[in-house]
Amino acid sequence: MNRETNKRKLVWVTPDDFMDTDFNPALFQLLLQTYNIKWIIILPESKSRYAEADFADLNKLEGMEIKFLYSSYRQRDPRRLVFYSILYKEINRGKYDLLYFSYGPSEPYAIPLFRILNRNKTIFAVHEGNVNDNFRLPMMSNIILNATYPFVKYVHMFSPSSAAIFGRKYSKAKIFIIPFGLKSFGAGKIQKTNGEIVFLSFGIINHAKNIDLLIDAACNVYDKGFRGFKVSINGSCGNWEFYKSKMRYPKIFSCDIRKIENTEIADLFSGSHYLVQPYRSTSQSGVLKIALNYNVPIIASDLPGFKDEIEEGVNGFLFATGDVLDLERVLIQVIQSHQEKYRSLVEKMKQHTAHRYSAGILNAQYLDLFRKVEDMEKQKQPR
Repeated sequence: MNRETNKRKLVWVTPDDFMDTDFNPALFQLLLQTYNIKWIIILPESKSRYAEADFADLNKLEGMEIKFLYSSYRQRDPRRLVFYSILYKEINRGKYDLLYFSYGPSEPYAIPLFRILNRNKTIFAVHEGNVNDNFRLPMMSNIILNATYPFVKYVHMFSPSSAAIFGRKYSKAKIFIIPFGLKSFGAGKIQKTNGEIVFLSFGIINHAKNIDLLIDAACNVYDKGFRGFKVSINGSCGNWEFYKSKMRYPKIFSCDIRKIENTEIADLFSGSHYLVQPYRSTSQSGVLKIALNYNVPIIASDLPGFKDEIEEGVNGFLFATGDVLDLERVLIQVIQSHQEKYRSLVEKMKQHTAHRYSAGILNAQYLDLFRKVEDMEKQKQPR
């Protein structure tokens, strides 16, 4: 529903890959008080994690128009140029005041689109400050990023550490920092128990996630005589036998190795006490925002992306990246103090999360971003 009003028009583009960060109904409801929004959602024709029905309630709001585009070609298929041409035409179907483009240049065929978008009206959401372990083809990715990002004008990044890295390489861009919002999958039906402590690992399992470090640390903690805990590992994996072979005490592990459906995520988090992220590298984490939403304290590597989000003893704990002994130290620390300090930790976490990530806080930050971009462009117009 999109009635004519005097509100300005914002076009927002999100692909399926970044829907976890952009799908924030509470935030959109607040933004709609200031802008009419056309949200262009790009979904794969097969194996999409989302369906049009997931957005039905949001599409009914006054001032919101949702347009779905479907992508059916592989990244190396030259017909991707046709898809990007359709996307460009959809963006420019009618006048707009601002374009929020939450779409990374992940393939060569995307370069022309990035070069012809109106850079004076476009805010590019950038999720990684540089090419890192999360990129499948790092050499190609470097070429693509260097062919696009030197020409962008306004950039939204999600953490100070990523912004600093990006700014050193692409110094002409004006960078704004607003964190990811919380990610909710509804209310969980499973409640935490007062008995066994559950350490949760969730998401695609690969080298960068370093789940083998968690497995080693848990086994070592068990060796040292600690009981009353288990490690719950959930997600798809291409070489699970490698990880399974490291589990010296299978009874302390609960493993569900497959793609976890969205409808199952709330129960996983509501029934767990801690999320453990022993990553080798990361810029930011969508899984962490799920944990914050469900008030599950986080144990994570002391990478800059995690240090931006985790306050020691407030919403989680950090350990030295790749250091199995230091991870053991943290696991033992929370096991020993669990009965005495867990409720207090969760309460501090709730307060911290509400202060930093509420829809109202994020709405004010986005509106400030949009206002600053529009004001900077107005100042350049001849009088």
